[in-house]
Amino acid sequence: EEGEKLWKNRFGTYTTFRYTRGDMDPLESSQKDMIDPEVLGFTLEDTRTKGYEAAGGGVDFSQLFGGLSFFLLLAAVILSVLLFLLNLESRSEQLRILVVMGIPLRSIKRITLGESMLVALLGAAMGVLLSVLYNRLVFMAMNGVWSGMVRTEMMHVDIRITTLLTGLLATLLIAFLAIWFPLNRRLKRYFRVYRKKEGSGKTRSLSLSRRLMAWLFVLTGASAIALIASQLIRMEVVNVPVFFSAGGLLLLSAVLFFYWYLSRNTGDREGVLDLQLLSMKNARRNLTRSMSIVILFAIGAFLVITTGSNRKDLFSNAEEAGSGTGGFLYYAESTAPVLKQLNHPDVRYEFGLNDGYSFVQFRRADGDDASCLNLNLILNPRILGVNPGQLDGRFSFVTRSPYLDEAHPWLSLEQELPDGLIPAIADETVIKWGLGLAVGDTLHYTNSNGERMRLLLIGGLAPSIFQGNVLIADKRFLEQFPESSGTHVFLVDGGMADKAMISSELGRGMLDLGWDMELSAARLAEFNSVTNTYLSIFMVLGALGLLVGTFGLVVVLWRSVLERSREIALLKAVGYERKQIRRLVVREYMFLLLMGIGTGFITAIIATLPSIVNAYTGTSFTSILIWLGILVVNGWFWIHLITRSALRNEKIYTALRNE
Repeated sequence: EEGEKLWKNRFGTYTTFRYTRGDMDPLESSQKDMIDPEVLGFTLEDTRTKGYEAAGGGVDFSQLFGGLSFFLLLAAVILSVLLFLLNLESRSEQLRILVVMGIPLRSIKRITLGESMLVALLGAAMGVLLSVLYNRLVFMAMNGVWSGMVRTEMMHVDIRITTLLTGLLATLLIAFLAIWFPLNRRLKRYFRVYRKKEGSGKTRSLSLSRRLMAWLFVLTGASAIALIASQLIRMEVVNVPVFFSAGGLLLLSAVLFFYWYLSRNTGDREGVLDLQLLSMKNARRNLTRSMSIVILFAIGAFLVITTGSNRKDLFSNAEEAGSGTGGFLYYAESTAPVLKQLNHPDVRYEFGLNDGYSFVQFRRADGDDASCLNLNLILNPRILGVNPGQLDGRFSFVTRSPYLDEAHPWLSLEQELPDGLIPAIADETVIKWGLGLAVGDTLHYTNSNGERMRLLLIGGLAPSIFQGNVLIADKRFLEQFPESSGTHVFLVDGGMADKAMISSELGRGMLDLGWDMELSAARLAEFNSVTNTYLSIFMVLGALGLLVGTFGLVVVLWRSVLERSREIALLKAVGYERKQIRRLVVREYMFLLLMGIGTGFITAIIATLPSIVNAYTGTSFTSILIWLGILVVNGWFWIHLITRSALRNEKIYTALRNE
């Protein structure tokens, strides 16, 4: 009886059966018939199949880089169309002569398309070769400076002929469409002029186009405002996809508005020649070129600002209770379980710990790493059991289900759910990317008895130190894992000033338990560094998009100055100085530049509003302003450089001599 009092526990009264020597065969056979292996937690798993499933559901880098490169591809397509239009304009006289000579439009199209597609084929072939080089450089970076994204240096390049051919054909198709539609429209216009049918048709077409743009501008703008209003009414500013969609719609709406604005007829003003008014008229004169500049720089600004706004400050607000650290100083794990409550005075005395700090202890059921440090899809994440009351008021939630209490979300883990469901909480990133689920979904898990348990994901945390784990109430944990005899995971709540003392005491007192401890802020920074690595790649792609936009600006500006040589010569002839003429051109293109950058900046701020208003994301407004300044200065520099270089050409000022 005394032994039963000393050693009984929640598993039962007896821990051992002792038999005297003798024939053990009858005993063994009787035990085999009585004991069910499933009751003892003995389970069979097809590890090979699970491994294939996990690897097959991992991060698809082709989709990732394809998505990140979308705006870059869009900018490249716009630039291709722009270059072809410039080529058509330079050959406008030739095309008119061919039409007047009576050569069928079909033949002219075939000749022009053949020439252009030959150039496109050569460019696409060079692009395929460059893509192989670019791919190898990306993999070198992922195995080197960007290794924080994949946590390995064993990424290998697998280049397939089918992929290269698909890219080549897709490029040629885009080039064909970019050539066909402008060519077809321009030839029809020349034919109408030849048949004396231009005047009213062109005006009617422009009026219809303006009305269509106005309707699309209103529709996309209203849709974006409706999305934002729906979130503000619900007092939710954390739904990232909704706000990003709203920002994208506003970007499209703003571009449509500028097209409508530049295409309107402002009428003529009599009196003194106003160079500022002339700049505006020149911006409206060729809508395609003007809108190309606006779109290219709007895309570049949107891409760079959204990336910069989403970058996380690795140690921002780490001491606050609502941050990703929960305000805890240290995160620790032990190899051997701690069987007692470390907050009890007698236990603290036993381990030689002072009273200046406290602990939150977690039971642990080992599983796979579901954090962003693992690229595979996870089927069995690690489960932690905790007393929910100890986390009340800690951390921040970004997604909620109806089962999550607004005032005290952590206490929702203790509620009774129908059909045997167990409420669970995890990082939103773990739920979405690690598990491939969403808040409100059910995670099926196998407990220690080999039985299926169903975890209802009732809330998603903002990025936190719990990344890779699923949390349930301690009471539910013991029901599913009754063999758990202690705690393995710990959060230490203490002051930053006592950091050295706490580290020394715990390192000494917990030495025999396999104690491993790190600063909570450092653990969170390791997770955030993965996100920032992805954003760094996105930033590089955004810089390439900005480079494409800058090249488009240079081409358009140089071409425009050459085409307006007679206008510039006339201004020079009537007494305007070269400085005033340069100011005229600079004002025109700075107006278009600021329209594009301003549009991209404002819509990017709206798209990333959840990150900006969240006090725990650590968005750097200084970096946003720096990038904004870089965009403006970059455009200003090239506008001034090209304008100065072009206006130094004396042939421009002699363009009227043969008139």
